Amino acid sequence: MTTRLLFTAESGFVSMAIRVFTWSDYSHVELVREGMVYGADASSGVTGMTLEKRLSASSKHAFATTPADPEKVWTAVNSQLGKPYDWADVFGVLVHHDWQATDKWMCSELIAWAHLQAGVPLINVNTPVNRVTPQDLLESPLVLLETA
Repeated sequence: MTTRLLFTAESGFVSMAIRVFTWSDYSHVELVREGMVYGADASSGVTGMTLEKRLSASSKHAFATTPADPEKVWTAVNSQLGKPYDWADVFGVLVHHDWQATDKWMCSELIAWAHLQAGVPLINVNTPVNRVTPQDLLESPLVLLETA
């Protein structure tokens, strides 16, 4: 049993800035479930959209799997639907910020938190961090990129 994730990048300035400042090929990550993707989006907070729509907006993408129970990850993400995007956390590298606070989310923090709730931490939670980026998740030994 595995959970499927989608990492994406877009051609716009914000996506490019995120990739530059996080040394990543991707600026966004979401949970894939039944033809939909769920995650925290800057324009709409924690929500879902069709996989087709997300892929059409992306200039680059990659699917990955984790060993987490998909129902447990989904339950955690579903409990956060409707929460706002965490714009303050964009500056989390400059100020102390609790990336696990459940009042608002960035995409990668939501995915990391949902996996933690499912009992499969994707990052070392014993090391204090102010933010979690898509690149942090890509570097997790538990995130396996799918090959075409």
